[in-house]
Amino acid sequence: MKFVFRALIFLLPTLLAVGVHAQNLQTGLNALDAENYPLAFSHLTPLAENGDARAQTYLGIMYGNGHGVPTDFAQALRLLRAAAAQENAIAELHLGFMYEGGDGVPSSIHKAVSWYHKAAEHGDEFAQYFMGFAYERGEGISQNFQLAHHWYLMAAKQNDSASHTALGNLYEFGDGVPENNILALMWYIIAVIHLDEYDRLNGGQEEKVSDMEYIEAKLTEAEISLAMDLVEICLASNYRECG
Repeated sequence: MKFVFRALIFLLPTLLAVGVHAQNLQTGLNALDAENYPLAFSHLTPLAENGDARAQTYLGIMYGNGHGVPTDFAQALRLLRAAAAQENAIAELHLGFMYEGGDGVPSSIHKAVSWYHKAAEHGDEFAQYFMGFAYERGEGISQNFQLAHHWYLMAAKQNDSASHTALGNLYEFGDGVPENNILALMWYIIAVIHLDEYDRLNGGQEEKVSDMEYIEAKLTEAEISLAMDLVEICLASNYRECG
């Protein structure tokens, strides 16, 4: 037991430092969420300079958007690239935004899609949606409806409402999948179930309900009932059994 106690004594400063680090990071992130940018900046800056990928990411976003600091794309790129080197998906996503928008770098949809792909591979649902969109439209990458379906489904599994709608569109028009209005309706219903705050504030709710009602008008009562049954099966299976 003496050896255990000695080990704990040696580890205690490290454990305390980790606890303080985590607390400072959370304080900074909470302040950022509350738009208290001076407090966020004071907590995130030292952590970012010491290599914390999350702090680097959110401090980079602050510089990119001019939140609490003058807009500085060079600083934003430096911090986001440092975080992306640690495979931080949110940093990779925002580097994609910067290349797509030409913020501090020459505009390049190809480089943007490359960063979106990295973020998508690391699990970011927004990047997964953007990859689906890029493959569906052939923007920055060769058009491929099967890969569009793949990435939309990956994001859909994280309850991304835009991806639910996109999957409905693929089934409605038969792009990369057999045309199937019952499955289209299933995805449109799921999209309405998972409406997010952005939809509610920007008119997305009405658009998604309209998509659902448009397809419903083409189907029989029995087909609508089947679509609703498929919704239950899809969600109950955590998107493993979705038609």
